Amino acid sequence: MKIRRLIKWTFLILLASARYLPVIQPILSQKPDFKTVLLRLAGATVLFVVLLVALGFLRWVFGRMGVGKPYSSPPFDLPENAFQVRISMIRMNVFALILTAISSLAAVGAYRIIWGTTDGSPIRFLPYFIFLILLHELSHATGWILGGVPIRTIKFGVMWHQLAPYAHCSAPMSMGVFRFALLLPLLTTGFVPLGIGLRFGDIALAIASAILIGGAAGDISMFIAGISFHRHTRMMDHPSEPAFIILDKGNIPNAFATDQG
Repeated sequence: MKIRRLIKWTFLILLASARYLPVIQPILSQKPDFKTVLLRLAGATVLFVVLLVALGFLRWVFGRMGVGKPYSSPPFDLPENAFQVRISMIRMNVFALILTAISSLAAVGAYRIIWGTTDGSPIRFLPYFIFLILLHELSHATGWILGGVPIRTIKFGVMWHQLAPYAHCSAPMSMGVFRFALLLPLLTTGFVPLGIGLRFGDIALAIASAILIGGAAGDISMFIAGISFHRHTRMMDHPSEPAFIILDKGNIPNAFATDQG
């Protein structure tokens, strides 16, 4: 609950800053008359209130779909002789906030060093952001497919309680394939588009990809949790939680078997 409250207030502060900073900066530099100051502040306040009302309406709509209500995972029976490794949601969310802040600051700093300014058109940020989120899940699926997982076992959807799209594979796989699929989106939606944005002076793409680096915090956490297992260990992706399932107590059947003739 504290993490959700922190995210909520951070978002509201950023939203208010986006509305008021463009108004305050000209006031401080140009020193307009009192009437102009009031008109600019009033206009920014009206727009800010409209945005809050719109967000409240969206929250009501999502609430009708079950978003924000107490969530319980669908019942899932572990396979025989298996155990699951779960990731702490609180630690994962804190890690995501820290990683997003670091990657965003690093992206803006690198952009300023390369181009000498942070000015640029942010209008493409939202399309970039939506595209990269979808590409993130497609990258997971691509990693599984390259590892030999049947396409028919891969499912896409949206977890409405978190407003998060997901990709899930129901087939057993090796830990090596799972780790590869976990880190692939960090490359395809993080470092590669960040490099493209910095190279061609597209600050909207640079910032969107920096945020997606922070969005990979859950994947990185899962990778760290699974790094102690041998790459041939048979496992499964959990269908509804940040967790994975180790099959056969982590045994590696025939990983180094040789033909005895």
